[in-house]
Amino acid sequence: MAVTKSSKADRIDRIEQKRARRLVWRGRELAGLLAALVLVGIGLALVYGSKAGDLAQIEQGLKAKTILNLNDLTAREDLLPVLSMIPDPRERDEIARKIYYRSGGLGNVGGIRADVSGDQFRALKPLFVVRAPAAFRRSFLLWTAIFLAAFLAVHLWWGLRGFRGDQTLLPAAAVLTGLGLILMVSLRDPVRDYLLFADFAEGVAIGCVLLAALSSLDFESLFGRLSFVPLLASFALSALLILFGRGPGTSDAKVNLFGFQPVEIIRILLVFFLAGYFATRWDVLRHARESRRRLAPLTSRFDIPPVEYTLPILVSVVLSLLFFFLQRDMGPALVFSCLFLVLYGLARGSAFVPVVGLGMVVTGFVAGYFLHVPHTVRERVSMWLSPWNNLVHGGDQLAHSLWAFSTGGFSGMGIGRGDPQLVPAGHTDLILSALGEELGFVGVAVVFGLFAWIVWRSFEISRRARTDYEYFLAAGLGAATVLQILLIAGGALGVLPLSGVVTPFLSYGRTAMLANFVVLAILESISARSAALPAAPSSPEPGEAVAAQASAAASGPYLSAAAWIFAAAGLVVAGKAALVGAIAPGSYVGQGTLVVEADGARRYQYNPRFQEIMREIPKGSIYDRNGLPLASSNWDELEKHRADYQALGVDIDRNCSRTDSRYYPFGGLTFDLLGDLRTRMRWAASNTSYVERDSARRLRGYDDRPTLVE
Repeated sequence: MAVTKSSKADRIDRIEQKRARRLVWRGRELAGLLAALVLVGIGLALVYGSKAGDLAQIEQGLKAKTILNLNDLTAREDLLPVLSMIPDPRERDEIARKIYYRSGGLGNVGGIRADVSGDQFRALKPLFVVRAPAAFRRSFLLWTAIFLAAFLAVHLWWGLRGFRGDQTLLPAAAVLTGLGLILMVSLRDPVRDYLLFADFAEGVAIGCVLLAALSSLDFESLFGRLSFVPLLASFALSALLILFGRGPGTSDAKVNLFGFQPVEIIRILLVFFLAGYFATRWDVLRHARESRRRLAPLTSRFDIPPVEYTLPILVSVVLSLLFFFLQRDMGPALVFSCLFLVLYGLARGSAFVPVVGLGMVVTGFVAGYFLHVPHTVRERVSMWLSPWNNLVHGGDQLAHSLWAFSTGGFSGMGIGRGDPQLVPAGHTDLILSALGEELGFVGVAVVFGLFAWIVWRSFEISRRARTDYEYFLAAGLGAATVLQILLIAGGALGVLPLSGVVTPFLSYGRTAMLANFVVLAILESISARSAALPAAPSSPEPGEAVAAQASAAASGPYLSAAAWIFAAAGLVVAGKAALVGAIAPGSYVGQGTLVVEADGARRYQYNPRFQEIMREIPKGSIYDRNGLPLASSNWDELEKHRADYQALGVDIDRNCSRTDSRYYPFGGLTFDLLGDLRTRMRWAASNTSYVERDSARRLRGYDDRPTLVE
């Protein structure tokens, strides 16, 4: 007859699981979740009201055919009335042909940008849409309802299942993802751009399903004894990313792989490996340290462990640096290496080797900067060292971020009332900048507070974990989360170079969103198991794993020290946010930056919010001594002198397009005298004297550099 053996802990586990299946009233979570969803609902209503203000006028324009839906065109001739601003019939017909060829499946009006000039596109964009206002309304209501229902469904599922996990993480995630959803609506035109909020809400809904499903799993039984399997899986994903990965846009960084971002998955896999590795070695590491202190008190002051204990950390640092150079992105390498160093410090009970390891990582990054490898990282560091004057192509990214924070000021422009779409990568890397513009320093401080709460709860769950594996697993997930936040927030505020990591729960990206919800599920699972079961059996049987209390007690001070270090770093980042947004926004909002643009020329760039205002203010005309306009923003001014131009052999219809923002009837003949306000070519050259540039104050009524009047 077969005999089944089980330990006392296993029997208690089964009994408690049966008890846990009874209905549990999660009152604190319900109260927090309802408050969170009400706040999110108010924000969604505000942003919808802001975005829907022009929808009635657009509907009227569609009926009158003064506005065209590019996806509802029936013939090329439908475009000709809208393109009447283009005087040349052949050019008009050619543009109509190209636009009609692209129409039918456009996700945004920007799809026609390649068919027209920059000035023409600015003039034509208000006349086109890619969806009817009714389609936007339906999509907004549908995905808002799905978003709100997803969180309520998770809470209901946990209550029915008798789940006893942490009751504060779900409301915090609801607020953060709700803010992200609001920003996704605010960042795009509802009828002319991609509907980012639909993909974002879909990712949140799938994440909630994963959260409900995975939170009941015992991750230690799944991965505890196979810790090297996640490591091998992470190596395989890293190799595939290095071989086949692609960067966003023209960047040489390798981030995307077959439609997803494996870095987020690699991060979780490495935490699983490190938890299994240190759970079986922390007592050996700590004992070796104590023994060395007794035998060699002089050298133990420097806490230099034997080679067999330092080899793993050296290999980890080397692999992180190798990943950094091959993937050409600083963010993931920093997260991985610092994560290993933090957990090693907790296991070893010392900060000496982690500090040395961090120094090695920084040295590797510095070497890469001076060796110009990788190229993207060097550009980001150069931009960080000099955000207002650098030689980086598109080196105004950090300036844009600081402009957004300073424009928001203390309380923000208001939900849906700012211009966060002006921030490059505002939906991904610089989502915090977009948040700062709309909600100001107050909103940024609230988000920092929510992240701090999630990390603190992660460390508290780690302290109360019932096994060593779960202790290191929860601590590793908390450390990985705070490292991400510090890197991306520090990069957006200029405290650190910009890095290729996303802001958890806020940034657009389905892979990252799902990974964040998986992290929550793991933390909830550990929390539930530590709440449902006693920390250790009162009468442990031989061979039972009851060392978790010892590890928690022994590592408690070191976990607290790590938390204080993270808190100090967070205060530095928050202090910079307060400086830019609340204390001295005027020092940043009007600051100009001299950078290299796409054509290779260096030009001054200013806060585009001021530039939009400047475009609305007509600029005066420039005349020769006979009163003939050489440059003007008023076409009627040129029409008055049409005969004079014809007498000189100048065809203003050929040299000027009515869709231009500035007219130069003599074309390139007067460029060296006037310059070109439209392109600002050679604007920053010191050996030029352009009337358009040098007389900007006289022509416009104020200096070309905007100033903030408080």
